[in-house]
Amino acid sequence: MIYPILGVLPVICFVAFNYSRVKEVVTLITFYLGLVIPLAYSEIGLVISLLFYTISFSYDVFFATQSSDKSDDTKFYPLLRNVCSIVLTVAYSVFLIISLMNTDTKIQTNIFDTFIPLVTPYSSIRPNNIMVARSAARLISADYDFSDCPLCHNPLPVETHSSKRDLIIIFATFEAHRAVVPIRTIRTAGCQAKILLITDETTSIPWEIQRCGVTVVTTKVDKEANLNVKRGIRFPFMQDFLPLVKDKFDRILYMDGFDTVFQSDPFPAFSTKNTLHYSGENHTYRINYVLSNWRERAPNFNVPHWMDREVKCNGLILADLETMWKISYMENALFYRNGDNICEDQTFYEFLIEEGMIEAHGIKLFRNKELASILWSKEKYTHSKLGYIKQINTSWYPAIVHQAMNIFEWRELIWQSCR
Repeated sequence: MIYPILGVLPVICFVAFNYSRVKEVVTLITFYLGLVIPLAYSEIGLVISLLFYTISFSYDVFFATQSSDKSDDTKFYPLLRNVCSIVLTVAYSVFLIISLMNTDTKIQTNIFDTFIPLVTPYSSIRPNNIMVARSAARLISADYDFSDCPLCHNPLPVETHSSKRDLIIIFATFEAHRAVVPIRTIRTAGCQAKILLITDETTSIPWEIQRCGVTVVTTKVDKEANLNVKRGIRFPFMQDFLPLVKDKFDRILYMDGFDTVFQSDPFPAFSTKNTLHYSGENHTYRINYVLSNWRERAPNFNVPHWMDREVKCNGLILADLETMWKISYMENALFYRNGDNICEDQTFYEFLIEEGMIEAHGIKLFRNKELASILWSKEKYTHSKLGYIKQINTSWYPAIVHQAMNIFEWRELIWQSCR
């Protein structure tokens, strides 16, 4: 409720200083409150702001025609404010027309979040995270249609256990076009889940995404921001977002946006209640020097006694909505403990699992063989083409192959299947 209240501030200032010599100065100072805050946070505030500027504009026209004082200082500020008012009105009209034109399209984009101020997005109490979460919750409830989604050449038979009450959350830092192949493989696999793409892309979204029934929400994180800022929005976002859609969705699949492909529907037929379905990587923490370097950046997290356990991938998680929220909450607690300069979500995820904190909250751990993370064990997998990726000497084709697009010699094989 605070943002509509802030939107009323220009009206209060107008009334308070209507007959004062400092009216124009105060009006200009409150212009930011009257423009940016209503646009970013409240359509109601926007209407109030427009009403204020309309009244103010009418008053200035009357004042200019009636007053005999024609000095420059009495003309300048009303003129400046009137120009700003016209710009505001035109901008609002343009955005309103665009919004109405996009009502029936298959991609739902949030027009107003273009004006969200750039802030560091870690803490869930900061306005950027809250606004992105609210935008996503509002947009994801719309109907979607992916009947025109261009499918890949995946030879596996389609058996689905997903529905519109399942949700796939994809995070794609800039270069949203790289999420096209993963999204097309989702639909090729017959997955009925809704798809939410969180991206920092601010220019164009590929047409394939529009036709595959994807809701797109932009974070407006600056492209030059460091990796901590780009990655740091993920779990704080889910902490804020999931409670807003708890009545709409039952199961959540969270995944990285660029390197994951689908060979079949990953949502199981059995219950996921109070269970974290994790992706095992078929190698230990000890041999993964990348994870070792990450842990060293987070003080007190380089724990030696579980170095010989299997790595659990933080870039691919399946759980019911309440469980996913609990995991996000616990990860965020470690974010806040370590400050904004450390975003080691993989390290924190490992710590929560291996130190028994997740199980202490009543969450069972389940190594789901459908969720395969293969980068550090690629020699154990065949890679003839999409749909036939499996572990050597087995007959099991995992539903999801995570990190496949990070393997150079695999990329062309997968792209050929999705062209």
